[in-house]
Amino acid sequence: MKKLFLLSIVFCLFISCRKNKTDIVATSSNQSKIYFQGSNNTGAYGWEEIFSMNEDGSDQKQLTNFSKSGALAIFTGEPVLSPDGTKIFFNSHKDFLGGEIFSMNLDGSGVTKIIINSFAGSSIQSPFIYQNGQKIVFTHELDSFANRHGEIFTADINGNNEIAITAFPDNCFDPCVDPANTTIVYSNLVGSRMELYAMNLNGTNKHALTTTGPALKRHPQFSPDGTKIIFDAFIGVGADIFIINADGSNMTQLTNYTNSGAIDNYSWGATFSKDGKTIYFSSDEFNNRTSQLYKMNIDGSNKIKLTSSTEDKFNPCVK
Repeated sequence: MKKLFLLSIVFCLFISCRKNKTDIVATSSNQSKIYFQGSNNTGAYGWEEIFSMNEDGSDQKQLTNFSKSGALAIFTGEPVLSPDGTKIFFNSHKDFLGGEIFSMNLDGSGVTKIIINSFAGSSIQSPFIYQNGQKIVFTHELDSFANRHGEIFTADINGNNEIAITAFPDNCFDPCVDPANTTIVYSNLVGSRMELYAMNLNGTNKHALTTTGPALKRHPQFSPDGTKIIFDAFIGVGADIFIINADGSNMTQLTNYTNSGAIDNYSWGATFSKDGKTIYFSSDEFNNRTSQLYKMNIDGSNKIKLTSSTEDKFNPCVK
């Protein structure tokens, strides 16, 4: 299911736009809490919900159930934590097929709609909260067929004052904000390549951070100190995790579960730990069917598989 989802993203963008690791489960007396998007093969095709668990896989809980335990094909995913760690923001299609942005408490209570989608046929994606907790940035994919494109929008944290800071022919996705609240980094589809771009918070000074390397780069995330950016990129028939300096220099590949592009394994949706020493991500290299959660050092060493199940787990965010 996950591979089809990833491939459909690439397809939509273009019309609109194993392995050396240690399979041990981490244990710690002071575990991180992981919030993630999950699904399995027993429910209606396309259902996904938000879950939580301890880093060792214990205390796993389903926090949302808009799909009614998989009876309905409702997508809910892309969780991101507020900077103070008290709220989860996420994308859900529960009220609108193209998705809207909601927030909730860490236990799944207090679900509140933040961004309303009022454009038929459009899609809202990829919420990210400014580090000061006062604003939200996200992608709104608009129009149809040859003119379909992604625009970056910002709004107040309560959903007011929504504005677009990019415009067609820009084709922009996956925004994130640096810890200093000065720069938005995002993916920009230009011709046949998707590169990482940066701009000011008001959309000025757009410029490319990358121009070489893999042709399709997605899901950038800053390190807590703002000096590094991680992202995933398509390599051959799969995808792997990369890291660069914040200025776009020194691109380094951290995973090679695709065996340099020969195997259709997907590693994606990476995020940093709060101390910046660990990268959490999803990969299906375990059985080439379901995505599981992993962690590794920021240099790509000491890869550890955190989960092993028949249920997909991806898009982790960590408290």
